[in-house]
Amino acid sequence: TPLTAILGFSNVLLQEFFGELNPKQRDYLERIHESGQHLLDLINDILDLSRLEAGRMELDLQAIYIVDICEGVMNLVQERATEQGLTLQLEIAPEVEWITADPRRLKQMLLNLLSNAVKFTPKGSVGLRVYRRSRSPEYADCFADRSQQAILAIHDIIHFQVWDTGIGIHELDQRLLFAPFSQIDNSLSRQHQGTGLGLVITRKLAELHGGWVTLDSHPG
Repeated sequence: TPLTAILGFSNVLLQEFFGELNPKQRDYLERIHESGQHLLDLINDILDLSRLEAGRMELDLQAIYIVDICEGVMNLVQERATEQGLTLQLEIAPEVEWITADPRRLKQMLLNLLSNAVKFTPKGSVGLRVYRRSRSPEYADCFADRSQQAILAIHDIIHFQVWDTGIGIHELDQRLLFAPFSQIDNSLSRQHQGTGLGLVITRKLAELHGGWVTLDSHPG
């Protein structure tokens, strides 16, 4: 595709296989490559959302060792967190070892949530906590679908809780988080690129797994 050529050739030039770059050339090429990568992320998000809304996405369910997938995702956001001076924390309850899920999609959900947390946390910490909670009647209220309520009635729930010490979100703005292509308008959000689709996709993927996403936040 044209985008493959943009990313591929800009990467080859950045590696200076065909001659040394001056500072201005390197700066421009890095911008080309970064913009191409951002466009690729946007296209992939739109395709994912289209498949989800059309009911055309199928999960590849497997038994997953939770420690492996969580450590892998934390490693992916480590560099960016370090650059911002943030501390990353991972806490997995000893009794939580395995889960049946689509490994690629679970990784995508956690990466969306953690990347968002890092992006909007100017200082402090970002963490991922995984724990099991026994079935409880109030969880069924999250679903109108009786088949999902029945699942919750017989299974314990594994929670993946992403937390941060970031800017927080006003209650009135929280409804915008799960609307396609929307971003809350504040000075920090304008500093970062984003499609406004990551949380929408995360919620839909969670629901496709028979789960859900909730949010607890306040400004500051």
